[in-house]
Parts: sequence; structure tokens; C-alpha cells
Amino acid sequence: MATISDRLVGMAVMFVAVMVMCYYSAWVIVLPFVDEDNLAQKFFLPWWWAVVLPTTLLLILIVFIGTFVGVVVLKNSRQAAKSHHD
Repeated sequence: MATISDRLVGMAVMFVAVMVMCYYSAWVIVLPFVDEDNLAQKFFLPWWWAVVLPTTLLLILIVFIGTFVGVVVLKNSRQAAKSHHD
């Protein structure tokens, strides 16, 4: 069973994820149809960041996953080699 603190952390993470998705959706879908002199334009970064940020985050995620898999494979191979010597 999840504790109260686990539930609060989960709800906070979900809230942040929903807010980021709403912001990004408005930035990418709605903002191109809003005039450049509109006040709403001041709340968003320039359009090219809409491509650069997700691409950078995806590359970081791929490197993290690759590193994690590599560490696990090396650790398992070392344990297998050690158990074969015994």
C-alpha cells in the first residue's frame, strides 16, 4: 500500500506533468495563430525552443537509459564470470 507521502509526491508529479503538457500544447498548437503583438506572446519562449527543448531532453533520456543498461549488463557479466570461476 502507498503511504500518504507517496500519494502526495505522485499527485505533485502528475500536477507538474499536466501543467507542462498544457503549457507546451498551448505553445505549439495555439500560439502560432495568435498575433505577435498580443500579450500572450510574452508568456512563451521563442518558437524554436519548442523543438530544441524536447530534442535535448530526449537525447539526455536516451543517454541515461543507455548508461543504465550498460552498467547493468557489465555488472551481470562480472557476476556471471565470477560465479564461473568459483
